[in-house]
Amino acid sequence: MARAVVGMGVMLAAGAANAANFPEVEPNDNKSQANFVTMAPGDTISGATSGNSTTTPGAGSADYFRIKTVAQPLGIYRYRLNFSPTNLTYQARGLSQTSGNGEPGVINPSSDATLQGSFNDSTTGTRLLQWYGFGKQEELYVAATALGGNSGAYVGTLTRQAVTPTVVTTSVPEGQITITTSLATGTPFTDMWIYDANFNPIPGFGNNDPVPAITPAATLTRIFTPGTYYVVMSREFLRNDQAAAADENFGSNRADFPNIVLSDNSLSAARTFGVTFTTQLNSVSATQATNSPFDVAFFRFTVAPNVIPTNPTITASFTPNNGSPGEFFAINATVVAGANPSTLGNHVVTADFTSIGGGIVTLNDNGGNLSFTAPAVAIPSAAPGTYTIPVRVTESVAPNRVGTANVQLTVITPNADCFGAIDLASFGPLPSLTTPQSTSVARPSPSPALPGLAIANRVLFYSITPSECGVYTFETCSATTGTTVGDTILSIYSGICGALQQEGIDDDACGSRSRLSVALQSGQTYFLAVSTFNNANVIPGADLYQIRTSFQPAASVIPPTPAPLGTTNEIEPNNSKAQATPVAFMSGNRIAGVSAGDDRFGCDLLSPDYFLLSAPQTPGITRYRVAIETPTGLHGMSLRGLFQSGGEPAVGSDFGIQFSLSGTTPRDFVQWYGLGTGQRDMYLAIAGLGAENIAPYSLLMSTETVTPTTPFASVPAGELTLTTNGQNTPQNTDTGLLVYDSNFNAIAGFVNDDDPADPFNGTSTLTRTFGPGTYYIGVGDYRTGNNIPAPTDDGWQLGELADFANIAFNSSADTSVPVSVRLNWSGGTQFALLNKLTPYEIKWVTLVVTPAQGQPCNNADIANTDGDPGFDGVVDNGDFGLFFQAFFSDPSDPLHLLADIANTDGDPGADGVVDNGDFGLFFQAFFTPCP
Repeated sequence: MARAVVGMGVMLAAGAANAANFPEVEPNDNKSQANFVTMAPGDTISGATSGNSTTTPGAGSADYFRIKTVAQPLGIYRYRLNFSPTNLTYQARGLSQTSGNGEPGVINPSSDATLQGSFNDSTTGTRLLQWYGFGKQEELYVAATALGGNSGAYVGTLTRQAVTPTVVTTSVPEGQITITTSLATGTPFTDMWIYDANFNPIPGFGNNDPVPAITPAATLTRIFTPGTYYVVMSREFLRNDQAAAADENFGSNRADFPNIVLSDNSLSAARTFGVTFTTQLNSVSATQATNSPFDVAFFRFTVAPNVIPTNPTITASFTPNNGSPGEFFAINATVVAGANPSTLGNHVVTADFTSIGGGIVTLNDNGGNLSFTAPAVAIPSAAPGTYTIPVRVTESVAPNRVGTANVQLTVITPNADCFGAIDLASFGPLPSLTTPQSTSVARPSPSPALPGLAIANRVLFYSITPSECGVYTFETCSATTGTTVGDTILSIYSGICGALQQEGIDDDACGSRSRLSVALQSGQTYFLAVSTFNNANVIPGADLYQIRTSFQPAASVIPPTPAPLGTTNEIEPNNSKAQATPVAFMSGNRIAGVSAGDDRFGCDLLSPDYFLLSAPQTPGITRYRVAIETPTGLHGMSLRGLFQSGGEPAVGSDFGIQFSLSGTTPRDFVQWYGLGTGQRDMYLAIAGLGAENIAPYSLLMSTETVTPTTPFASVPAGELTLTTNGQNTPQNTDTGLLVYDSNFNAIAGFVNDDDPADPFNGTSTLTRTFGPGTYYIGVGDYRTGNNIPAPTDDGWQLGELADFANIAFNSSADTSVPVSVRLNWSGGTQFALLNKLTPYEIKWVTLVVTPAQGQPCNNADIANTDGDPGFDGVVDNGDFGLFFQAFFSDPSDPLHLLADIANTDGDPGADGVVDNGDFGLFFQAFFTPCP
């Protein structure tokens, strides 16, 4: 490819007077190999490309150039690279940046990210890249790429045009200046940076999305000293080499080099940019019209020395800015001194709480008379609501100039905290209804976070101390309450405030609202939390909680009848994992007992029954299933495991990882998979679905051998990626991936629930280095797991875990769900079309990884000297032994297809069938010497 490009470059140079052509020189596959060129207007770069990768070298890569412009007198210059043909694409490349949410930006120095994608300019018949410089020999990385099957030669011509900034004719006084931007039409998504008189960006003086995000228009407030400055702005995605400021809510990609400015917004419609400068003394505005893609507007403004006396100004905040009466909070204030003359050193700061029953609090000077705090102050007694608290700074000597600020303080109800929980007994005998309460009187998020309820917001607390053991039902269902919140969660806890333990939770029992039934022990206090689902906002008209509480007493229990042969009876007490009745798992045998509820705290008639089911190691993969044989519809089972947080298992926890459902086929069953070199153990709990249920139960155990499919051809050892993203379905399935070695043992770190690059998509992606050997892949929908905790590159760190090794499980009862898997490696892609057909099913496939060596010397070279799969360049007894082992193996054995080296006629090429054609070709090749 390089020879053809050089020839084209010579022709172009000969045809363009006083202009130079810079043809590409391979390799130029990335920034470190980029062709470095210094270009003047009229100069060209040229080359040919058939790839688009910015990470993988070789024929499939982009062509990189590092362009440097020639020096010019200090000023503003617009540079354009016009490329042809237009069926290729071109990019300005830079660095990625991590920032947002009020944190300073961090530019990633070794990254490679898109700064600008080329625009198809119909007026010139070219594809356009555009940037701005200041005559300082700016530099920029440019890449040429082939997409959509297009490839070929390209030429890019550089042009330069001087730019005249819009002059803001009225100066603004020094001190604090707020600069706001606007667009005359459309949503004002703007981005800006402030430059000094020498066209140097001022660190931290930039903004795209303000914090807090009150507007999409770029806005910043800074202290300016006298001088000349420039506002540089565009419609979104202004790029330079500066890290985002701390009050920036969105940090876009950045340039590798200084003195360069560009925009990645290619909208070509005419637009008018506006900028306004607001001070204590005046407000000044200016506009500039643009009409081309990637245009950047430049405004020059002057900050004049301030000779007019100004008041001090103040900003203040409360931490936290919400709390119940009697709770303590901190007050912090920052003063900007007045000027002409300065008020520095003469400030008194007060906060006025008289509107909510408090007094006037004087803040303490923390030094320098510009930073003030008050000792911890208790929130005065006030009805829940949001109040405006005046904060005042006064100059303590003549002329006593004053500055004020209004700060919002939200007073919340006491039961927004566990310690202020309202006793449900205060609402009368059961069944009862609580008084409706608005989510506006709750904290936006629980503090501290509630155990097992990371998705809760706007939480209110209630307490209940049962006088009688039985099943208590709490609900927010619209048919029985006045709840108007659209999506609620109910969760109940034992323990004490500050050390709660979740004992039950419901989200969507009645539509998007909740109904929670739980057996409670008499004389013990529990805490009930009602919350919104993952939504901290108050929605007017849909902000009320009201809870209905009802009760069913415990009933007498009929003792179980003597167990028939092959049945294991429960052994009481067995109300927890620690007390679980041991059961040897044997297909066809039964488990028997009595359980009318799911109380684990001593309400004996309502306790669940726990069993520890143990099965010995068996070859391959075994599906274990327990089904409720009698009675049906009156009990529920769950497989019990652990929960994890941040990839760390909560040792000693008890978490439901799968629940039986009456709507499945067959109904009322749970199942899991056993595999690996060791005993297979699993905890199972069964509980009655109501206090009225007093019937004994019988559970039937069964097993089934699972044979993994072999959808993948063998691949060489190295880095492989397994992903369920892009399943060619209307919506990607939320999946989990598990990887096992040749002995069916789980491999540490080889699990994935959510793609780390896109965790909200729900699909799974696992990239690991695979050595030679046979692997088994398990894939299921939400949630699929084993005993391996989430690795650091898993986008979901809260998944359930099995207590023991050699176990795999799926928690979803969904059926007919696509769970297809794509295998990517350096040599290509394979696709396994998989469908989960039954509840709690995991699909298992085999993957054979061969040694990563050179090419086989002939068709008989299928093994190494030891007879292990993978060519070694020599045909010997190792190949002979492996071929016959594979040829006569069971067709379901993955090894069998290693003998598939020919078609039926004996011509080289696998045809999916092992027959005499393979036999003949092997011996023909075996007795043919390798070259």
